[in-house]
Amino acid sequence: MPHLALTVLVPAGLAHVLALVGLVTAWSQYRSPWAAAALLVASATLPAVLAVAAVRRAVPGGALPTAVTAVVAAGVPAVSLGLLADLPPALWVSWGSWGWGAGAMTLLGLAAHIPPRRTAALAGGYGALAAGAVLVGGGGLWNANLALVAAAVPPLAAAHYLHLYADALRRRGAATRPAALPGPCPVAQLPAPGREDLDVVPAADVRRLAILRDGIEPLLRDVADGAPLPLDNARSAAARRLAGQLREALAAQRRTLWLPETAGDAPVRVVATDSVARATGDDDRAWLAALIDQLGGHPDWEHVQVVLDRRLDGSVTAVLTARGAAARAAAADPRVRALCDGRSARCDADDGLLVVEAEILTKIGA
Repeated sequence: MPHLALTVLVPAGLAHVLALVGLVTAWSQYRSPWAAAALLVASATLPAVLAVAAVRRAVPGGALPTAVTAVVAAGVPAVSLGLLADLPPALWVSWGSWGWGAGAMTLLGLAAHIPPRRTAALAGGYGALAAGAVLVGGGGLWNANLALVAAAVPPLAAAHYLHLYADALRRRGAATRPAALPGPCPVAQLPAPGREDLDVVPAADVRRLAILRDGIEPLLRDVADGAPLPLDNARSAAARRLAGQLREALAAQRRTLWLPETAGDAPVRVVATDSVARATGDDDRAWLAALIDQLGGHPDWEHVQVVLDRRLDGSVTAVLTARGAAARAAAADPRVRALCDGRSARCDADDGLLVVEAEILTKIGA
């Protein structure tokens, strides 16, 4: 909000420069030119007060003190009505009646700090006041329409834009808020049956290996102690069964070693089920590894996460998210773009988050 408060000074400043031109042009037509000049100073003070109050009161939502909001909301129409009182009705449609445009730009800034409904009511009333003044002054319907647009559109447009912007921020916050799994990737946060975090899986594999060891050690001890070879049918069957289980456990423990462990200084984390991780082909693995290697050439990553996700139709997608200051630079890197374009992957980035999404397997088992 402080940055926005300072930004609205630009259109307000430009509007008051035009108001100054109108004041000088119609100087001799005012009943009291110096009173009109005082109204211009008062009008220019309103957006400045608004900006200073917003900077000092930088709270969530951009709330302002009630007194400041009331002064600005009442001061804008008061300036315009004061100008009308200082001009003959025949000149209410002239350069001398500069208050409508200047006031609209001040209301544009106020729209950032009050609810949209209140902004709409304020802008509608202000626009109706401008159109009515032009009609009473004999300006006709066309000039009344122009006055209505000049007075009401800027604050209404600001309120509409800010509503859309706030909604976009809410959606982005909901998509990146940690849920079942930490990290910014929406796919990783959706609860899916059978999904495991591979950072946790090794503990289960250790327990599995411990159980296997209890069965394998007696067999090895018998062989080492001189048991007759070849083994009898019962021991041979037990050995084959234990060997198969050992291979499965070791494969499960090493199923993500095809990915680089880090991207720069940030660890690479993988989220997937066993079936999806094992079904990933060599070309897909090489592509993901190359992508992570290229990201490693950019500094200051906070974390990198790869999600291998199976959809309902059996297709598998890879979603890579990387959080860090280098997100935009990495997304614009020609080597990263070439890797993404080669796989028709979506690559998006903002100031702190890079997201790459690609289909890596058409069907499980295909």
